[in-house]
Amino acid sequence: MAEPRVSIVVLSYNRPDSLDQALASIVAQTYRDREILVVDNPSPASEKVARVVAGHPEARLLRPPANLGFAGGMNAGLRAARGRFVYLFEDDLIAEPECVERLVAFAEREPACALCAGPVYDRADGRFLSAGGDVSLGSVFRATLRGRDERDTGQYPDRADVDWLPGCSALGRRDVLELLGGFREEFFMYLEDVEICLRIRALGFRICYVPGASVHHLPPPRTGTPSDLDFHRLKNLNALYVLHAPARSWPAFVARYGAMEGLRALGTSRARLWLHLRAWGWTIAELPRLLAERRVLAQVTRDVEHMR
Repeated sequence: MAEPRVSIVVLSYNRPDSLDQALASIVAQTYRDREILVVDNPSPASEKVARVVAGHPEARLLRPPANLGFAGGMNAGLRAARGRFVYLFEDDLIAEPECVERLVAFAEREPACALCAGPVYDRADGRFLSAGGDVSLGSVFRATLRGRDERDTGQYPDRADVDWLPGCSALGRRDVLELLGGFREEFFMYLEDVEICLRIRALGFRICYVPGASVHHLPPPRTGTPSDLDFHRLKNLNALYVLHAPARSWPAFVARYGAMEGLRALGTSRARLWLHLRAWGWTIAELPRLLAERRVLAQVTRDVEHMR
């Protein structure tokens, strides 16, 4: 069997109704040289999800034994993918019919671009959610999305290099994603897309915004256990700084996000304080490993620069 040009990986968790709409938009894509893989993180709705996928015969269902979060779920799809490109997609999105075709055409023309995506709009009010993002790892962490909450007045008409793209809808080169080992599964969710984009750029590849390859985000927001998700959000930010931030920004970061946030948590609630201590405890325990990985990434970056 000939390998498809594009593997479309649709990540699902507990949203069979929106999944049905998402899959319908994927099946309706004008780009046909593809395979469609649905990764269902186990949830109370998994049986209904299976029935939804069965209603779209072109799609193949992958069922991990446990909830792997965004990072692990997308990696499960990446491991099963056969295409040269992998289009990462979530179950709460609707893609316009030419979305994949436009992204593939761009990626074919720009081999130095390892990840590309178009605009993401709020389905409810039509406002921008993303036109690509900028990242700053200084004493204050900033990861901002261009156009967020703006009306589309044509302000982002051109293709552009950006620092990062939301992982919910992006087309990537499978060889580069596999070289990186995919997303960091320990991140589970939150900042996993920022982190992999920083690694992509460290290898010398570009990340690009492609106007016209549009998707629309459906309500409701992601479900989950808030305390668990907050833990990942806190410790992932710490890990991001250990792995990628300039060392000169660490003292201010620790003062702000460690000491000052700890004092705020102390004055707020025991639950918030426990989450803070748990996240920083994880960071301290994993610090030697993270620092070792930082050194490897720095060496790879130097090697890439010498090859240019």
